[in-house]
Amino acid sequence: MVLTARIELPDNSSWQAIEDAKLSAKWHRVRARADILKDTDLCNKCGSCKFFELTPCKRNKTYGICHKGYVSPRSRSIKACTQYERSKK
Repeated sequence: MVLTARIELPDNSSWQAIEDAKLSAKWHRVRARADILKDTDLCNKCGSCKFFELTPCKRNKTYGICHKGYVSPRSRSIKACTQYERSKK
């Protein structure tokens, strides 16, 4: 689990002020990027087409290449074109 909070203090804050700010901060849970991408619904989207292939770059999981001749790289979550065919994955 990853939690984040934004705490703003002056540069010359004492240790006690810093610890008090940490205790009174509003913490928020952060979802991992892999979980967000996994939960994205790709029904009738470019990413679920059999002609779509993710880019070779291992870090980027949101863009891919269309092997049907459309402008690439394109986002996997854009609306499917008229050449759309659902992949069997």
